Formats: sequence, C-alpha cells, structure tokens
Amino acid sequence: MIVVAVMTDGRAECIEAAIPSLLERVAGLDGPRLIFDDSGDRAYRRWLRRRFGPDGFTVRGQGPRLGQDLALAAMWRQLGAAELEECGWVLHLEDDFVFERDVDSAAIREVLSGRPHLAQMALVRQAWFASERRAGGIVERDPDQYRAVRAGRHRWLEHRLWFTLNPCVYRRSLCDRGWPRGRRHEWRFSRRLCADPRTRFGL
Repeated sequence: MIVVAVMTDGRAECIEAAIPSLLERVAGLDGPRLIFDDSGDRAYRRWLRRRFGPDGFTVRGQGPRLGQDLALAAMWRQLGAAELEECGWVLHLEDDFVFERDVDSAAIREVLSGRPHLAQMALVRQAWFASERRAGGIVERDPDQYRAVRAGRHRWLEHRLWFTLNPCVYRRSLCDRGWPRGRRHEWRFSRRLCADPRTRFGL
C-alpha cells in the first residue's frame, strides 16, 4: 500500500486545487491519506478536516508553526510509526502542486521495487528558477547529468543531483533515516544519500 502524505502550511487556495487534482489524476492510491499541517492555525486545521475528511484524509498537526525542516522531521517520524507498517510506500506532495497529467502510482512502485539504488521517483515540475527557465526546463539545465532508462513499458531518467520534496514516491523505510534540521536541509539530505555511490534518483 501507499500512504499519501500532503504537507501544508496554511495556503488554503493552493491545497483546494492540489488535492482534487491528486484524486482525479493519480491512480493506485490504496492506503491511508494524511495531511500534515504546519500552519499553526487551529481554524485552518478545522477547515482541512471539514473540507478533506470526506475524501478520506486525516489531518495531523498541532501547536505552533515549526518551519519546513522541523515539520518534515515530525512528518517522517509519524510516517515511520508502527500503525503504518502495512504501507511500503509514500506519495509525498506539497500543497502547491497541481497534477495536470494522469499518474499511475502502481507503475512507479513497480519501477522502484526492483531497483533498490533508486531513492525516489519524482514527477517533473515546471521550470521555476531563472537558470531552468533560460535552459527551457529542469532536465535541460543539466542534460549531461541524466541517464535515460527503459524497462519494458516504463521509461524514466536517473541522476545524482538531488533528492526533491516535489511530488514523488519513495519507500516508507526512508523515513527511518530522519530528516535533517537547519539551513539547506534538503541539500544536506541529498548529500547524505549520495554518500553511497550506488544511490540515484528517478525522474
């Protein structure tokens, strides 16, 4: 099973678009659905429960806002809990991503399950940073860093550039590593994984 983990920090207008697109476009969501709220706003949490409870989402989060690094660390601790032991996978989503194409999460899990060197399979987002826009996209910015792979009906790219918090699927066991705290936490986690020369990331 795959657990859906949506991180939000109070942007109601974003998550109002993100979750409906998730439910419409992503197939194979066969596990628990969780929203981790770091808004620190009790009224927002009540709204999340009313709005997305009927779609099967449970809202986690309490107390004041933690900030992204501490909130992710807390989320990973909860994802590693025994109550989710039947879930081997996590579909990670932040509240500002809208799915514009159909995604088969079972197909992604099929690719990852036979390839332990892949730490995650991420979805491609739009070019955002200036260097990406100038190049025409994320992959186009560093084309020599990606290797195209094909196996049966599946095709993907592999690289060693970064672990991303953009929408992705990863093994729930990855949460046992814990999320780093402090500045540049995403970059530091990427470097930690890349200490193993076999580790690669999928796109």
